[in-house]
Amino acid sequence: MRQVYLFSPNKDVPSWMAEELREASFSFEVLTPGEVRTFPPSSLLVVLGNSLWTEENIAEFALRLGVNPLAVHVFPYEEISALPERKCHLLWRSFLRSLTPPHRAITLQRVTPTRRVLLYPGDSDTLSQAFSKVGIPVVSFPSLLLSRKGMDFHITPHDLLVGACVLIPSLQEEPPLEIPEEVLETQRVVPLARLSQILKVTLFRKMCLVLLVPSPHPYPEDWEEIFALASLPPQGVEVIVLAEDIFVAHEGFEEAFRKARESGVIFEKLPLSRVHLSPSSDMRRVVVEYIPEKDPFPVRFEAHFLVPVARRRFLLPPFEEVFLSDREVPLEIPENPNLPPFATNIPGVFVAKGDVEALVTAVSSYLREGRVLEEGRVVVDAERCALCLTCLRSCPVGAIELSGNLKRCVAVNAALCTRCGICAGLCPAGAITFEVVRCGFGNHRV
Repeated sequence: MRQVYLFSPNKDVPSWMAEELREASFSFEVLTPGEVRTFPPSSLLVVLGNSLWTEENIAEFALRLGVNPLAVHVFPYEEISALPERKCHLLWRSFLRSLTPPHRAITLQRVTPTRRVLLYPGDSDTLSQAFSKVGIPVVSFPSLLLSRKGMDFHITPHDLLVGACVLIPSLQEEPPLEIPEEVLETQRVVPLARLSQILKVTLFRKMCLVLLVPSPHPYPEDWEEIFALASLPPQGVEVIVLAEDIFVAHEGFEEAFRKARESGVIFEKLPLSRVHLSPSSDMRRVVVEYIPEKDPFPVRFEAHFLVPVARRRFLLPPFEEVFLSDREVPLEIPENPNLPPFATNIPGVFVAKGDVEALVTAVSSYLREGRVLEEGRVVVDAERCALCLTCLRSCPVGAIELSGNLKRCVAVNAALCTRCGICAGLCPAGAITFEVVRCGFGNHRV
């Protein structure tokens, strides 16, 4: 009988699961995920988890237990347990049939990048000081070329390794909408940065203040000033905020927004393209007209001060000019609200956006945690390889390299490979094979 170790959070499994194991000629033992022990080489490990387990999670789990990751299988019991029992029986039975011993042994080791950061395109006192506080050396050069070396970046001609690159973008500010020249001549258009100075010296006597906020505009420092307008004397000024979106996804902002509305600040959510600006007849005020989203009738204000909050755009430095790769890898910032603003699509490359402390923490975690390197998962048959370089041209992460002295063939850089399967699928000679873990229904050979 083959031995199966079940990892369950409460060290308990339903009777139908045990029954199916016995019928499939498996002997089993139930363990908790935190237990560490020695397992026989032929053991199969089944985690009763969920469908969110990835190959990286399995590699971490296998490294901790000291087993072949191909021997670890994940059954998404958390989702399946909500189904009727008969359906659970069928899925569990199908899962057990898919369990097979690993085709090859894979050795695991944790690899961490070099604890050094490159600032590009130039040095920054703020970032340098922030990294020095956590003990991470920082380098910067006027000219350089970068290439991958495992998880590190190799800097030429300085012959130096860095574990991460932090790109320093330039900031470009644009008005939220085009402001007519005659409106600017009223000298009643002021930037948000100067508003606090003007409020200190201005006596409010039934005055009107209008702010124009574009979208996206998730800058907490700007919204702090906007919400702070709630503290102005209610008998002295009327505050109107015309915003394409209202940013409250920050600690304390929902409460600040509520207090601002209760104090009399008017928030109107609408596209700024509906706003029309013109000077008053005496050129001492700005006439603001707009059509609300839920009302066809136009609204008109005469603003004593118009505050256009600048739309900010970050221009990235030309990183592709210094980063040498086997294939062109365009730098992109993923548009995903669940990712931090400094994340990019290239591992180890960050953009200096958002909170500096959060950026330094993310870079420090990346350098400290690294990843689990799996030697033996990908195999290249040197006899079959025709050196057509189809795999090298098609690899999206530049993990294909050339190796060998007498007979040249391709090799896969395990530190970069994401096991997407593109190289194996496109190889005309069928020279690349590797094992992948499928969460839920066993291992499959590509």
